[in-house]
Amino acid sequence: MNKRGISAIVATVLIVLITVAGVAIIWVAIIPMVNENADFESFDVRFSIITSSGYTVYDPDSGLLSVQVKRGPDTNQEINYIELIVVVGGNSEKFTKLPIPGSNQAKTYYLSVSGSPESVSVAGIVGRGENRLESKPITSELDNLPDGDIDKDELVDEGTLIYLSGKANVSSQICKDVTNDGYVNSILGKSCSLGECDGSGGCFECVQDSCDDDNVCTVDSCGGNSCLYTVITSCGVDGGCCPAGCNANNDGDCLPVSGNDIAEGDEECDGSDLREKSCESLGYYSGTLSCNALELDTSGCVLCGDEDVTSYCENAGGDLNDGEWITRLTFGGIDNPSAADGYLDASHIISDQLVRGSSYTIDVEESISGYEECFSVWIDWNHNEVFDDNERTYVGCGEDEVVSGTISTPSDALLGSTLMRIVGAYSSYPSGACTAPYYNEVEDYTICVAP
Repeated sequence: MNKRGISAIVATVLIVLITVAGVAIIWVAIIPMVNENADFESFDVRFSIITSSGYTVYDPDSGLLSVQVKRGPDTNQEINYIELIVVVGGNSEKFTKLPIPGSNQAKTYYLSVSGSPESVSVAGIVGRGENRLESKPITSELDNLPDGDIDKDELVDEGTLIYLSGKANVSSQICKDVTNDGYVNSILGKSCSLGECDGSGGCFECVQDSCDDDNVCTVDSCGGNSCLYTVITSCGVDGGCCPAGCNANNDGDCLPVSGNDIAEGDEECDGSDLREKSCESLGYYSGTLSCNALELDTSGCVLCGDEDVTSYCENAGGDLNDGEWITRLTFGGIDNPSAADGYLDASHIISDQLVRGSSYTIDVEESISGYEECFSVWIDWNHNEVFDDNERTYVGCGEDEVVSGTISTPSDALLGSTLMRIVGAYSSYPSGACTAPYYNEVEDYTICVAP
């Protein structure tokens, strides 16, 4: 064999080897990349949408789309349900609360869609509401999806569920038989009463999970062939719902609302709701309490008014025959001249506002000089309508026409109006606020205590 022949053989062998290697590369590297099955892996779970071998097809005549979902061999991951989202004409149609394939198993779903599907995606769901976790959805494009022939009547005869978009809504099935004046459920083979079947003869038995509307203010249940959503109207029912007409005072799931005329939570007041407070209950004499920016507004309250002396012990005063009585009292804005009365009810005369913790001068003018007269003052600081010993101030004694002293307002004195009684006596301090002196007189005034 000459060299030219050998070269031709070598070239042929090289071409064969290159061709084999190219085919191997296509089968090993390229073909797996063009996999018709779309899948994903997330929180230890794997799903695949099987678009090959006719498992996923669309029947334009019945409007049904069959989708086969295969689950991987995960065994420890708990999944509540799956969602399928089909895009039709650019709009998404969601089929949720769907049953889950078993581990390493496939399940075919029959979906009633509104038109030719463009894509379908699958996602695994764990939890609900705020605790809902959704795996990363995988989408399979259906541009080249072949049309198929899906016999709806045959599915019904087999008891296969046809899902509508929404939360596991099931297409109403045709009741095939009538037994004892009742329809027979074509899916479960159970009898259901006429009232449980719809007007066209459809009947199926829903399950609790399929009726979950993710609304905390409804109680979800199944009733025959339909889901029942009973609105919660009672206050104080746990579960995160604040029913209409309830508030933070009678339902722990409600939050305070400003401007609803209901004082709730930390609100002092709200509109007309003052929490049963009034000027009087706050220690004021009278007036109108209001609400401003959820806080009580006392600007319309009157702090003081004249006291009722009849609530206190009587004191008629002493003997005035020797000409000993009080002719003028000056204290805290009070400046009252008086005659020989024995007892003077001047409770209609109200002092200026005396600030707690402050001291004020009191001047008592006598009707006569040359005799030692002593004066004591009792002020009912705690409003118990009793002149207690610790409420007494010894003003002083003197033979001059004016005796002066100092009265201090306690820091814990109650606010508002209270009674002050001054008692004079000859030669020594009077024995008590309720005991008439032998000589001199008694006078009552109203004192106003302010913060």
